[in-house]
Amino acid sequence: MQKQLHKIALFICMVLLISCSDDDANTNGNSEARLIKKITYNAYFGGEMPELSYENVYHYEDNVLKSIVMSAPNQPDLFRSEYIYFGNKITKVLYFERNQTQPYAQSKFTYEGNFLKTIENSQRHEKIEFLYQNGVISAKNVYMPEINGTVPEILSERYEYTFAGGNVISEKRQENMGGIFYQYEDRSVFDGKNNPMKNMNPYYRLTYNSDGFQALSQNNYLSSDNYHFGNLSAEYVFEIEYNSENYPVRISRFFKQTHGLVSQTDFEYL
Repeated sequence: MQKQLHKIALFICMVLLISCSDDDANTNGNSEARLIKKITYNAYFGGEMPELSYENVYHYEDNVLKSIVMSAPNQPDLFRSEYIYFGNKITKVLYFERNQTQPYAQSKFTYEGNFLKTIENSQRHEKIEFLYQNGVISAKNVYMPEINGTVPEILSERYEYTFAGGNVISEKRQENMGGIFYQYEDRSVFDGKNNPMKNMNPYYRLTYNSDGFQALSQNNYLSSDNYHFGNLSAEYVFEIEYNSENYPVRISRFFKQTHGLVSQTDFEYL
């Protein structure tokens, strides 16, 4: 269980990767911005009871994200991630277990100008590389060392993004399975309302991934079709509850054919 939660924490807090335009570059510290206070996630995978649950609580100083505390049912404050900045750029994230003062892992961020170029994680020995076209993220590569350590890096995953109207309408993925690259694609349709990550630090948005919403996008999923080697493999639809400012307070993801609940994500804002 502890190993599984480690993986969840790493996945949530560092590997997710996205991009924003220069228009988003000054949202950090904006006193009028709507910032996320808490995210509660439950994964049902079509069952009646959640098979996976966690809660992330966000802590700020002067509207600048300083830390995120992750809890699981009956296991409060399991992990904490702390964010270090140069200006509004995240330069390092430190990861702590409950009540520990020394981090068990860290991620280092490198930049070219205002563009995030790489994130390297000390525990997983993983490097994520971001590629851009016309100032917008177009792809990311994930590199891992070979198991025996004789080759410094191998490409383990590649993601390619197609945008329309500020949203990722196509996300293509290649996953290296023993030298054979399996091909996947998500084709999505979006609403016209506020993405929950709209006002979050743009470099943090580059590191967030969720099945309930696409942090790279301006708006929220209405539907998403998944393809494997060009063949339709799964279809999902989303039901969203909004607050008075048109931000989601609950996003529910369903299998389209059976309407079985896949996951539910709840949001609280400052």
